[in-house]
Amino acid sequence: MGPQAYGRAALLMGYPLLVWSFASVKSLSVTTRYMAGFRSTGQLGELSAISKLGFGLDALTGLGAAFLIAGSASFVNENLFHVSTLAWLSILFGISFPFYSLLSTSFAVLSSCERLPWLAAIQVFDRFITFLLVVAALLMGFGISGVILSTAAAQVIVGLMAAWLATLSLEREGVPAWWRADFGSIANLRRELRRFFGWNYLIVSFSGIVQQGPLLLLGYWRGPRVAGFYRLAMSIFSVSSHLEGSLWTVVYPRLSIRWGAGEREEVRRTLWRWSRLFGLPLALALLAAAALSPVLLPAVFGEEYGAMVPGAQFLIVGAAVSGLFFYLGPFYYAAGRFDAWAKAYGLYTVLVIGLTPIVIDRGGYPGVAALVGLGLAAFNICMAGLLAGTRFMSVPQAPKSAKVEGPDAT
Repeated sequence: MGPQAYGRAALLMGYPLLVWSFASVKSLSVTTRYMAGFRSTGQLGELSAISKLGFGLDALTGLGAAFLIAGSASFVNENLFHVSTLAWLSILFGISFPFYSLLSTSFAVLSSCERLPWLAAIQVFDRFITFLLVVAALLMGFGISGVILSTAAAQVIVGLMAAWLATLSLEREGVPAWWRADFGSIANLRRELRRFFGWNYLIVSFSGIVQQGPLLLLGYWRGPRVAGFYRLAMSIFSVSSHLEGSLWTVVYPRLSIRWGAGEREEVRRTLWRWSRLFGLPLALALLAAAALSPVLLPAVFGEEYGAMVPGAQFLIVGAAVSGLFFYLGPFYYAAGRFDAWAKAYGLYTVLVIGLTPIVIDRGGYPGVAALVGLGLAAFNICMAGLLAGTRFMSVPQAPKSAKVEGPDAT
């Protein structure tokens, strides 16, 4: 599949993903924070209720995104990317969102209940089944439609499997039917939950804009081929940051419990220890990958993708710096400082989207990749500097559910 065709497929999936980033609440970051506390104190009713809330919001927002995509995909694809005859692929891709959205709360349950092997298995299976179905579709000659429909099918399968594993995990914790939970048990958290979900919604929306906005703008001004380079480079970036995401799911529940127990200084020491033991090796490995990419990427994808290398290097460097400080997101969420994270990420988003048209005109795809990758590096360095200040360690802000003497986990 050449850059031109791959770029068209990327654009047809890019718009639905952008819509989903606005419609979805991505409950993982919020629900994990409460689930960890409820489980550690044996509050099974509250654990069940927060699970029901998470799954319900995931499914409803995914369904809403699917309807929005169905109503607007033809107009967008015709007027922006001139592929109106393929708009039905965007619509079918969007239909997978109500199922794939279940991944958020499923991951929250699995990480909070410390089912780490299950969590790892579903993450690996997600990549494997998508790769398997896409390659099979391409080998059978289905081209663009095969890539999009096989990706959608994989998302449906993975979403349902993750929800089943999460339900099984809850049953083993003593929560046999989370869908029957009474929201009254978490009524006292209503205001706090609205606040955290609100900030988290902004963060998720900003993230979606940063991921899909430059892609769509490149496709509009430079065409599908250049958009294809950027999309593939972003895929490499996603693989590069996959381990960081896995570390997030492991450390976040533990930070939530410790922060709720008031162990501020222990949290500080743990963060810097994690940076040395896990963050630094991860960052060095990614920097080595960036240095080797001029040889590796053309060998893997073909010489026609050689022009993708410079942009991919910038994105991998951004992933390396983010990996060094992999604990930043979990800390700000565990400490209840959604607002600080959202405001800073919002500034990063405004700068990226505001400068992208100028950078496209002057630097093309490599310039946009540099803007996104180096901007991400600067964002993480700034947030690490803010964390180094003492005031974040003295904020007595924690979820009511997490004020416990939780297990000592490192």
